[in-house]
Amino acid sequence: MTPDGISDDDWHRVHHAACDIVNASAAGDEAMSEHHHERLFEIIGELEALYGRLPSLLGTRADFMDDDSAAIPLLQEALVACEDPLSEQLTLESLIARMINQHYPDVIIQNHLNRLETLITSDGDDSDQEKLAELKTAFQRMS
Repeated sequence: MTPDGISDDDWHRVHHAACDIVNASAAGDEAMSEHHHERLFEIIGELEALYGRLPSLLGTRADFMDDDSAAIPLLQEALVACEDPLSEQLTLESLIARMINQHYPDVIIQNHLNRLETLITSDGDDSDQEKLAELKTAFQRMS
């Protein structure tokens, strides 16, 4: 079960569709990639109808969108709805990266980085620390 309450069976559908996208992209098959994107978004829509607009669904939809300006509001909505540290961490990682790409005001990004650092410091592993360092470096380059 996801931290926000989606059953393993339902989340497996999301995971499988995401893997199909990655595999089609790696093979350079744009038509199949687009097909799998549409299928992923259909599955997310079905699960939103069942579970509501949960952080894992909002974040996954945003993560598979090409348009930062469309993804950021979804990630902001997900962040407000987060009720557990892991969901908050994953949402912040995606949100910060998108905000850096869109050159959001430094103070907003820095506040999110501070919160992410707090979450990772208290419960993160090496890969979490690496992701935080990458985001900080990207932010410094942007500033």
